[in-house]
Amino acid sequence: MPILISCPTCQDPESKIPVRVQNQGRARASCAKGHTIAIVLCHPQFDLLAQIAAEAIVDGYYRDAVSSFAASLERFYEFYFRVISKKNGILEDQVEQAWKRVARQSERHLGLFIGAYLSETGVAPPLLSEKSCAFRNSVIHQGSIPTEAEAIEFGQQVIDVSYPIARDIYSRFPEEVRAVQKSMGDWNWDFAQPGDVNMSAAGGMIFNLSMSAPPTFNLAENLAFRRSQRSRQAS
Repeated sequence: MPILISCPTCQDPESKIPVRVQNQGRARASCAKGHTIAIVLCHPQFDLLAQIAAEAIVDGYYRDAVSSFAASLERFYEFYFRVISKKNGILEDQVEQAWKRVARQSERHLGLFIGAYLSETGVAPPLLSEKSCAFRNSVIHQGSIPTEAEAIEFGQQVIDVSYPIARDIYSRFPEEVRAVQKSMGDWNWDFAQPGDVNMSAAGGMIFNLSMSAPPTFNLAENLAFRRSQRSRQAS
């Protein structure tokens, strides 16, 4: 699913360009006036996946949205594990060795997250309900086709789990967060072509974790805003 950005040359916030982001948040695009852009979105992958999921709902691809929200949560588990490991002074090669042993098994991602969260906070972490887990599995593994309302409900539950924890670690461990983002990203423009304008974007998309960001995130309201942006773009 595409992500909408503004052309840095035109500098028209009302004119949006659909960008199909690849791994590491890198992409090339061109605006209606022919300006070509090499884009690096300096966001953690869990944020990119949540953004893609929201755009999928707007476009009517509800099954894709559920899959992307589920993947976003798994990548958030990894991100949290790496940030807490960095905060505790664990060497990066040891973290990599530990992650490689669980990388292909999503249940073990959850286990590492629960262990890291419990060790850090002294309490069990918030998790998806059993109903939500069963719904996710029915969509991803059994081919169920969700409704729009079901996709929004599942996305909101994913955000309700990850958003408050992300706010907490971004505020308490900013240096560790930046270090992990840098180690997990590939933020350079070696893919750019002659004539491209290099553009980077930081800050949150779904996970707007600046100090001024609200403490909670309402997905339905965000989707309504996205649809209004689309309508203005089309008119």
